[in-house]
Amino acid sequence: MKGFRRGRAALLTVCLCFLLSACQGNPREKGVEACVSRSLLIGYDRFVTMADTSPCSAGNTAIMADIVKDFVPDMISVARRADEPATVSGLEELIRDTFREAGPADTSWLYISTHGIQWDEDGEPRTALLLSDGESEEALLPETLRGILDGVPGRKVVILDACHSGAAVSAFRGPAYQLLVSCAPEEDSFFWISPATDLYAETGNGYFTAALDTALRASSPEQLDPDSSGTVSARECAARIRAICGVSTAAGYPEDREKPLFHVNGETQHPVRGLEFDPVIRKGDDVYLSFHFTVTDPVRMEYRMVTRKDGAWDFDGGTTKADDGRIGTRRGWLSPGDKKRSLRISAEDAGGDGESLLIVISRDAAGRPSPEGSCVITAASVTEKGDEGQ
Repeated sequence: MKGFRRGRAALLTVCLCFLLSACQGNPREKGVEACVSRSLLIGYDRFVTMADTSPCSAGNTAIMADIVKDFVPDMISVARRADEPATVSGLEELIRDTFREAGPADTSWLYISTHGIQWDEDGEPRTALLLSDGESEEALLPETLRGILDGVPGRKVVILDACHSGAAVSAFRGPAYQLLVSCAPEEDSFFWISPATDLYAETGNGYFTAALDTALRASSPEQLDPDSSGTVSARECAARIRAICGVSTAAGYPEDREKPLFHVNGETQHPVRGLEFDPVIRKGDDVYLSFHFTVTDPVRMEYRMVTRKDGAWDFDGGTTKADDGRIGTRRGWLSPGDKKRSLRISAEDAGGDGESLLIVISRDAAGRPSPEGSCVITAASVTEKGDEGQ
């Protein structure tokens, strides 16, 4: 699996998504106004000033379309766009048209997957998202997007899968908004593309978006919905994503409220469930990471190790190891049941910056890869065996 950085002078996938929670009570019963959700999912892969990200934004919008259909019970429409509109005015018109029937009891979802850029202005960092069709391009400021969305009645939820996406939190404060971001303001966000040698070459999407999907489909009830409410808030969702997405620090707004975003759906199928990373320990010069998960259907598992050098993850130089499991003559395959694995990382494996990134990957029967989770291992901050690491 090949990974890419998304940021200024590097690749970014920015995913903005409006997530709506389902209404309580029966719609249109006893004078209660019906509450419905509508979604607009936009993916940009072709750019003028930045590198092409195909097929990651398209992959992200496909994942998000399934998420809103499966975990938002009152979703009545899902619209998707690719590489358009390429202007802020065009986006404003599209948003206005898509949500023209929205009322005060409704929720509107907007998902944008694109490059993001950051620069200094009068000593302060500024962040923008790129709207592009490969021939023309405009920058969209978070506060501009907020102004556009303020014209849509009802509740809005924004999800950003992009470098520095945490910088947009301040633009979306207020009771009408909920927000999920893939990383802190100073962090990069990443996506992956299968290498040309892979059976499913050029398959890809954002790590954060994949983690959101995995969090909703493959978590145990205790991991995703610890208060057993049957719904998942921005805070709960971000906490679960942080546990399985080590490449960046996801966050949810508002963190201090449990307003629902998604409904728990116990009927979804996923071959790997309940992935959990244990504290890292060290024995002498070697570092050990253990993790456990439950296999519900036969699945092929791989573990990819990527090191960090000169401040950047060396995705091109990573190594992949198949699981030692076997089903009959099929190596790397795991049969259903609870599993626990432990990997050793030597000092030489830690990279020039002393950090490693473990990516847990599953493949379905056809060989299609899916990142199940990732964890950063920092050897310098891990204590001797018997003490908890980071």
